[in-house]
Amino acid sequence: MAASPAAAQAKRNFDIPRQDLSSALEAFGKQSGAEIVFDASDVRNRLSGPVRGQAEPVHALERILQGTGLTFQRVNASTFLVKRGGGTRTGPAYAAAETPAAAEADPEDAPDIVVTGQKRLERAQDVPISISVVGTRQLERLHASNLQDYAAYVPGLIVDTGGSAGQASITMRGLNARGDTTMVATYIDEAPLGSSNGYSAEANTSFDMMPYDLERIEVLRGPQGTLYGANSMGGLLKYVTRAPDLNDFEARAGGESFTTRGASDLGYAGRVSLNLPIVTGELAVRASLFRQDTPGFIDNAATGRKDQNTLLQQGGRVALLWKPSDQLSIKLTAITQRITSDDNAIVARDTDGSVALGPLGGDLTNTNLLREPFRKNVHFLASTLIWKLGWAEFTSATSYSRSNLLGVQDMSAIFGAALPEPGLSGLESRARLSRFTQELRLASPPGPLQWMLGLYFNDERTKASQLLTAKDMATGAGVPEFDPILSADLDSGYREIAGFANATVKVSDAFDITGGLRWARNTQRLRQTGHRNLIEPGAEGTFRGRSRDDVVTYAISPQYRLSRNAMVYARVASGYRPGGPNPILPGVPRQVDADTIVNYEAGFKGDLFDRLLHVEVSAYRIDWKNIQVEAKTEQNLSYGANGGRARSQGVEFAAVLQPAKGLTLGFNTAYTDAFLTEAVPDEGWANGARLPAAPSWTRSLTASYGFAIGGEWRGELGAGYRYIGKRRNSVEGTEQGLILSAYDAIDLQAGISSGRWNFGLYVRNLTDRRAYTNGALIATFRDYVSSVVLQPRTIGLSLDATF
Repeated sequence: MAASPAAAQAKRNFDIPRQDLSSALEAFGKQSGAEIVFDASDVRNRLSGPVRGQAEPVHALERILQGTGLTFQRVNASTFLVKRGGGTRTGPAYAAAETPAAAEADPEDAPDIVVTGQKRLERAQDVPISISVVGTRQLERLHASNLQDYAAYVPGLIVDTGGSAGQASITMRGLNARGDTTMVATYIDEAPLGSSNGYSAEANTSFDMMPYDLERIEVLRGPQGTLYGANSMGGLLKYVTRAPDLNDFEARAGGESFTTRGASDLGYAGRVSLNLPIVTGELAVRASLFRQDTPGFIDNAATGRKDQNTLLQQGGRVALLWKPSDQLSIKLTAITQRITSDDNAIVARDTDGSVALGPLGGDLTNTNLLREPFRKNVHFLASTLIWKLGWAEFTSATSYSRSNLLGVQDMSAIFGAALPEPGLSGLESRARLSRFTQELRLASPPGPLQWMLGLYFNDERTKASQLLTAKDMATGAGVPEFDPILSADLDSGYREIAGFANATVKVSDAFDITGGLRWARNTQRLRQTGHRNLIEPGAEGTFRGRSRDDVVTYAISPQYRLSRNAMVYARVASGYRPGGPNPILPGVPRQVDADTIVNYEAGFKGDLFDRLLHVEVSAYRIDWKNIQVEAKTEQNLSYGANGGRARSQGVEFAAVLQPAKGLTLGFNTAYTDAFLTEAVPDEGWANGARLPAAPSWTRSLTASYGFAIGGEWRGELGAGYRYIGKRRNSVEGTEQGLILSAYDAIDLQAGISSGRWNFGLYVRNLTDRRAYTNGALIATFRDYVSSVVLQPRTIGLSLDATF
């Protein structure tokens, strides 16, 4: 790219604020009178340093590139070439932003990580909220294939599963999705995914993206209601995909094979991506495909089935980027993903009524009489238009998504045992969701006053059904007069309109104040048609329900920069989760009301000891009103209920130390104290009762060492330790509640790489710890615990090549 061709040697007046590096370099060319040449792929997702006042062009360019990992070369008297290598040492800041243990093997050239969580390009170091970034390198090191593989290395992020990828329930800061509606919003780039109401089962099946061809994953804690609206009370999980490169061709291909303790077969994974510039500098396409076959490792002691929980994950992405000018860009994206599990990684365990004991049928065995398959297909389309108007940047983000869900739960021990002759009973749940969203916003360029205005529209439709069967044990035929025990169809709609505004005022060079406001209105409708037999003999009919919420959320956050790489901040923010009509069941309230929170937070982010140590710490208190929780009928069927008031308070800490070149040590920990502050007698919950899915302590330790082998080849060794403390599967005092034991695991990885080849060896759960990450007490004639087991020791080899 080129600006003005004129040469300039004398001092010039510069006024270039911190902004995306490409725009800053173009401004430098115009203000210096020099020609500036750079590769667009080198400067993508990097922020410039600011330059104001008189300076020689060479010194001004040094300030612009400070902290980016890039340097420059003077080609002649009037031309500068920006290139990789030789940059300012920025390793610790990069490592902290990517979450400890994610630093590059050689930190000398590591750039500052930038994020878009506040819908602007910013350094993670400068964002006045608690945020972690899991980068491409860390995902590759972990050989992650689902959320749970990397969640424990992010402070305070808890991911429980129902026994396979795709059955994820996310908890942040003690705010959990044990109700019907999720509390952590999920985004892909600029567009949301999932549902805002409870009838698509998103609370327990959050989108679990296969982490391939991603730029990074951003995890924002605390309510993000002003910018992201409903369901972001707990925070935001944002997948940022790799954008097409307009200039360079790239092809990548890789695969791996792995073995898991207890599995009879090997697992396989394959992946490929291609970046193709169609019109250099203007039009490019990027495409990727992946597939992973994970063998089962759970045997069935009741039926004799072996390795019953096999899992298939596959999908792909295509993105087209058109940039006809520096002022306009349009990106189109299509993503498809399919998760197919034949059964769940669940072990049946004995119990004394309050504590889970050993397995009923032996190590890694279950006793389900019916298969419990899980299927989830997701299709996602999005377009993003960015138009730089000079005085503002206009963004239009449009998305359409569809998902189909099927899950089966074996209920034979409960309902099959209640039939005249013991039989089989399965609860089949289906959900089909379609969602359209449109967001329009204007954002000012960087300056003393930065502002943003936006409008948002969301339209969702869900068709869900539940079928509870009664089958003969010998023949599998329906039991007359009892089959089906329950049959229900639920059609729901959710529509939301919202407007939001956000502004940052730079009071001084060191002190900023950011504030935001959002108004939203949602309307919901429900139509339920059903028949219940054993649950409530003869009950059938159609139920219709409607609800509407008008909500205002806010956020205010002052921050003070102690230096370029250290700051303190405070934040007060509110959030909400929509209520809505409940399914009609005996004794169940007709609707669950919205709940709200107010979050108070203070934190520090900074580099110490000449950037050898990076530290991030935040303390928070959340006041939660009218909380939505998952309640159960006597027949073990779930519905939404409101549970008074609660408080969650705690501290999150992350540190990265680089004591020597190539060596990175990381430590994360989070303390959470989440409890009711108001009793709920109808549910048996006392004041002070502990909230579910919120361990008091989580922590992780990581270490990685990168070293030169010879030529272009480098080696790397890494280790990680993760710990999740004990927690409850439901509010303390709930009948059939269960305490989930603490667990930990050790992971190892090693690799060698060159510019083209990358060989890796990894071990997850090195000690083959038999840890149980989730579970439920099943009350029958003989109580037992259905426990989700952590994947046993897995050893894998991988090979990737870049062309």
